[in-house]
Amino acid sequence: MRLKSIQYLSEGMGRTLSRFPFAAAAAVSACAVAWTMVGMPEPPPVVWIKLLLSLTLGIALLSGLTLMSERPGMPEAFKSYVMPGGLLFLLFFFYFFAVNSALDYRTRYAQWLFIVFLFLTFAPYLAAGEVNGFWQFNKRIVLRIFISCFYSGVLFAGTSLALAAVDKLLGVEIDEKVYQYLWLFAAYVFGPLHLLAGIPREYAELEEDRTYPKGLKLFTQYVLIPLASVYYLILYAYMAKILYTQQWPQGWVSWLTTSASLLGLVTFLLLYPVRELEENRWIKSYSRGFCAAAVPLLFMLFAAVFKRTGQYGLTEHRYFLIVLAAWLFGIFLYFIFSRKPDIKLVPVTLALLAVSVSLGPWGAYSVSLSSQLGRLESTLLKNGLLVNGKAVKLERELPPEERKELSAGLDYVASFHGLGPLKKYFDRNLDTLAEKKGGYRRGTGAARELMKEMGQTYLSHWETGASKYASFSVERTELGIRGFDLAVRFTTRYNALREGAAADKYSVVLNGKTQSLKLFKGRLFRIEVPLKPVRDGLSGKYKEIHSDAVPQELLSASAENGSAKVKVYFYVLAGNRKDDGEMEFTHGEGLLLVKEKRLP
Repeated sequence: MRLKSIQYLSEGMGRTLSRFPFAAAAAVSACAVAWTMVGMPEPPPVVWIKLLLSLTLGIALLSGLTLMSERPGMPEAFKSYVMPGGLLFLLFFFYFFAVNSALDYRTRYAQWLFIVFLFLTFAPYLAAGEVNGFWQFNKRIVLRIFISCFYSGVLFAGTSLALAAVDKLLGVEIDEKVYQYLWLFAAYVFGPLHLLAGIPREYAELEEDRTYPKGLKLFTQYVLIPLASVYYLILYAYMAKILYTQQWPQGWVSWLTTSASLLGLVTFLLLYPVRELEENRWIKSYSRGFCAAAVPLLFMLFAAVFKRTGQYGLTEHRYFLIVLAAWLFGIFLYFIFSRKPDIKLVPVTLALLAVSVSLGPWGAYSVSLSSQLGRLESTLLKNGLLVNGKAVKLERELPPEERKELSAGLDYVASFHGLGPLKKYFDRNLDTLAEKKGGYRRGTGAARELMKEMGQTYLSHWETGASKYASFSVERTELGIRGFDLAVRFTTRYNALREGAAADKYSVVLNGKTQSLKLFKGRLFRIEVPLKPVRDGLSGKYKEIHSDAVPQELLSASAENGSAKVKVYFYVLAGNRKDDGEMEFTHGEGLLLVKEKRLP
């Protein structure tokens, strides 16, 4: 006899797979790709990461397209093209990011993921009307997300504890990768399928549903509204201070204004279904007043952002902030003057706006690149570093502020747009720079090399011209590990306090006084590794304060005593260069190899 619970689960899974076959296939494929990446050397190839991100985007996109096509009213001929169009978009999406490996894909991916999630909120409600059904639909989706996350966490935690019990109590060794496989299954298969199973499809019933969670009303009325009001009062006090002192607003106030405005908008949306009830008439007046109060604050936001843009040029984040503020301004005016506003316009207009600013010459990336290249070229010309359109090398070093501006411009372009836009300024092959790997953030190493090409020293925004801070990164090569029993990756800082470690775990502490590494196993000191040979080698060979191509033998140290034999391979070693040229190390990252001889 089949258990009813198993039969219920299998039938529910069958209905979900039948309703969302493409989204389910994307979820299973994403899990398979993630499982494959677990077995790869760290870090995994970027193309695999981008494939996983594309499939993750596909889960949400294909779910939304399914919801859109299952509503009546859409032409059958159009429905037959919806899903192939979505699959073609995902293929192009992956190809674009995989081919343009030099681009910073994180911001672009976050933007498209945001667009797709917005699309999910209104995919079944593209036609006019059914505003209450739209609100009830999204209420159930949000609740289902929390439930699915909770169930996925319980599944992972419970199964992990069972495996740990089998390992510790029965002596059956469980590979650590099994826990990673389990977590990825819960995150990419169980969680999404559980969420999809709870997406409602009785749209007529949703429109008639007038239930409203009492807890949500209490939370919104007694938590969100007072919190948003406090933010508004603080911002108005700050605006009064600006008018009194005649000082421009600071840049960070833009994000606080945006956050407060979005909080007010969310509050309005949460209370929307009950605003027409007799006992809640105050909500309608409060909402209009809240929207009206946001308008002067948005003008302050515009002033802050445009001042920042005039000083440092336009970047993607400032572009998005300006566009978001303009959208908030328009939405608030709509809510103020509309007698019966349609809340569906909130996600629809925001999604359309996000799509429009991601593409074309008017998009955030094209406009920001043009702005920063213009500033960079102006700085090069002003300082005599650009002759006939090509960068030249100066015999003198520019003042710190000029070097900071040049460094920031090169760093931005290389990090967010790759080295392609900079090729017109330099005769050397910049593709070789793109292949280099160092300990710096992606793009910074290339910016340092390009500054060196012009006879200048790279200077970050937090450094001063007299800065003695220096850092060295290894030119990655194969490492010899023969003769050692254990390899441990570590990060250590100058005289950092050691956290309590397990008895069988190693930890490394950088001793500032003796300029050496102290190795501990648990709380027991094992061995000290002197760094004087490393310091002498770097001080003698490298006169500049930064290099990301140091041979591994210069960033290696070893020691041996009666307790252990160790070898340290540094990936990054940084510190302060003294007046005599010697280094005082303050930070290190690398690989520790250990061979134990005897235990005390």
